[in-house]
Amino acid sequence: MTANIHRRTNRTRWAVAFVLLWVTLGWSSTEALAKDMRGKLGLGATGTLSGAQGMAVRYWPTRSVGMEFLVGATVLQRDAGSDQVALNFGLEINYVLREIGPANLLAGLRGVIGYLNDGAGGTGTESAEDASFQFAVEAPLTVEYHFSDAFSAQFAAGLLFTVVPEEGAVLSGGVLKTLSGGSPGTIYAVGPAGLFGAAGFTFYF
Repeated sequence: MTANIHRRTNRTRWAVAFVLLWVTLGWSSTEALAKDMRGKLGLGATGTLSGAQGMAVRYWPTRSVGMEFLVGATVLQRDAGSDQVALNFGLEINYVLREIGPANLLAGLRGVIGYLNDGAGGTGTESAEDASFQFAVEAPLTVEYHFSDAFSAQFAAGLLFTVVPEEGAVLSGGVLKTLSGGSPGTIYAVGPAGLFGAAGFTFYF
C-alpha cells in the first residue's frame, strides 16, 4: 500500500515537472522569436482607415515605440482645363502591446491630411478657395506579421474621426466612400472598412 502511494507520488511529481518544463520552454521560445524592431528603418506602402494611401516610411527608435510617415499623390491631366491634384499625408505613432512570435500587436494614433484642388478652371492657377482640405484622426489596432527579418505585412482596424468639408470628401476610402457619399458632415467610426480597415507592407533595412 505504501509502495503504491509512493509510486503515484513520484508519477505526480514527474508530471508536474514535465508541465513546468514544457511551459518554460514554450515561453522561452516565444520570447526568442519575438521581433525586436529597435533601430530598424523600413519602406513600403499602406492605406489608412480614412482612405489615405501612399508610400510609407517606418522607423523604430525603441523596441516599444515606432513611427510611420505616409505621403501619397495623384495627378489628373485633363485634355481641357487645369490639372487636378490630390495629396495626402499622415503621421502615426505606434506602441507595441504584445510580441507573440513573428507577430506584433500595435496600438497607434495617426493624423491624416487630405488635399484636393478644384481643377475645373482653364487658367491653370488655383486659389486657396478652390482647394479642399480634410483632416482625420485615427486610432488603429494593428497586427504586424513578420514573414522574415526584412519583410512584414500590416492589417488594422480601429477608431476613426473626421469632418467632411462642404466641397465633399477628400479622403474617400473605406467607410467614407460607403457612408458619406461625399456629403459634408462629421463621421465617427469603429472598425471601418470591413474586416481590415487598413493594410500595408514594409521592407526593412
